[in-house]
Amino acid sequence: MLRKIKSHLAILLMLALAFTLLIPAPVQAASKAPAKVTIASVKTSGTNKVVIKWRKAKYATNYRIYWKQAGTKKWRTLTTVKSNKTSYTHKSNSKAKLIGGKKYVYTVRAYNRYGRKWGAYNSKGKTVTIPAVPGKVNITQTNATSDQKVTITWNKTSNATSYRVFYKKSGAKKWITVANVSASKNSYTHSNNKKTPLAVGSKYVYTVRAYNKTSRKWGAYNTNGVVVTVPKKNAPAPTQPAKPTAVPTQKPKPTTPVIPSPAPEDTPDISGPTSTPTPAPVKPTEAPKPTATPVPAKPTATPAPVKVSNVTVNPATVKLTSKGQTAQLSASVLPSNAENKSIVWSTSNASVATVDNNGVVTAVANGNATITAAALDGSGKYAECSVVVEIPKENTQVVELAGGESKILSIWNEDYTENIDVTQVTFEYNTQLDLFSNLGYDVRTGKYIKMTIKAQKQGSCTILAKYNGKILKKWTINVTSNWDEYIGYVNWRKQVESQIWTSSMSLKEKMDAAKDYIQSHFVHKDGSDAAVSAYKGNLADCITASEFMGDFAKDANTKVQYGSTYTGKFYDYITAASSDGGHTFTRILINNEWVIYDANPPHV
Repeated sequence: MLRKIKSHLAILLMLALAFTLLIPAPVQAASKAPAKVTIASVKTSGTNKVVIKWRKAKYATNYRIYWKQAGTKKWRTLTTVKSNKTSYTHKSNSKAKLIGGKKYVYTVRAYNRYGRKWGAYNSKGKTVTIPAVPGKVNITQTNATSDQKVTITWNKTSNATSYRVFYKKSGAKKWITVANVSASKNSYTHSNNKKTPLAVGSKYVYTVRAYNKTSRKWGAYNTNGVVVTVPKKNAPAPTQPAKPTAVPTQKPKPTTPVIPSPAPEDTPDISGPTSTPTPAPVKPTEAPKPTATPVPAKPTATPAPVKVSNVTVNPATVKLTSKGQTAQLSASVLPSNAENKSIVWSTSNASVATVDNNGVVTAVANGNATITAAALDGSGKYAECSVVVEIPKENTQVVELAGGESKILSIWNEDYTENIDVTQVTFEYNTQLDLFSNLGYDVRTGKYIKMTIKAQKQGSCTILAKYNGKILKKWTINVTSNWDEYIGYVNWRKQVESQIWTSSMSLKEKMDAAKDYIQSHFVHKDGSDAAVSAYKGNLADCITASEFMGDFAKDANTKVQYGSTYTGKFYDYITAASSDGGHTFTRILINNEWVIYDANPPHV
């Protein structure tokens, strides 16, 4: 009897062992949490990338990489990768931006999707410092004076601990250091000296470059520089003739007065006595008055006309980047009491830039021109403005894609002579053609903007990248074949819509019906396929369901955005929301109000 029992037990043990061997390894590990991930290294790559490496953890089906800025508490999801990966490169982007000079902390956590269990992780993480690279410096203003001085003003840039001013004579190749300037300043006056001379009437080119002493990195700079002309010295004013000195007329001495002769006595009458007559008094002769010598009148001097002594033009340099673009120049004269302040404008090269009587400069073609403002009073005084016209050639690229293929279209700030705010660049194309889908944008301020497209239907169209109304780049997109999966997905949506929608339904009723359909025909599964493939089965996760819901909304001609519970932000593209981590859902514009729709199917 005992022998039979032992025999039965042996058989049962063998069956149990066989059953265990038949169970797939992932299922055997379903009840086990993954091991703690050991981070091997976290290092920078260049100035905007971080490479995270780790060792494989037992029972892991996925790894999730987290990051945060040093000093903050909350971890942020960077991405989730499959268990066959042991490294990830974090490239700075608009959603996970890396800032020069800042410290960031990284950690990795393993996940077992069969048992839905997370492993332990390094809560302290590993820290890395991003090199602080200064931004590009642009000269905003220049001013040259006749005393051989040039003042340069520039825009302050990020991550700069100092600025270096360079110059060279126009036509020379080698830049010469003029001065190092503290980061607290954004201007410098270059005076003529033996080491860095400035000759009157000569043209010089200036540029400024930022430096960070901590990272020992130089920033980008304007390789073309800004041209400045040192004006000729003004001639000294003519010496006025000396005014005649008036000599006073001597007062004439008076003439000696005439002394009168004594009056003669009367002779007595001898004929008889008579009374002696009283003699009449004799008036003395008056002394003659002296004759005044006339004083000559001072001559009235005719004043010489006041001539112009100096002319200045503002701005002293102009850069134009499109044909027909204009710039307003202004001229001023000294002294303020100059008799004739009239100015005449002229250009040295009308095939490059013209100027009208009001000082308006118009770009014609690429090249250099000197605009002169000259005084009309014959003084010979004038001032100049250096004009550079740089009209970029039309940049057209032809892109050929088969159905289902993707392509990144990018605009880089460094490819253009002007400083472009890439956040203001727009991509324009005909969305009605439905030749490709826009998978979203990747923007790095001051660096680039990228748009990813995926070919869907055969045909051709043009995409224009514009900035401030100007075309920066043009792509001709040729989709050489249909993407059969996408065509099938579109046809499936149309079929579903014909079943669940009626012409009398309101937009909200249609969206409610679409949500109900998704939740009643699909069950939840993490890591499900994209909608373009998932529609063929019955599995969908929150991302797939949101993609379904968003496409139904677009078919109903309304706007949709995708949200993340992790960040609370909404985006126009589902890839942006899903990369934030957390749960993905949609909001749809109905009657000018955003309505939340979470179509995530039920868990089974």
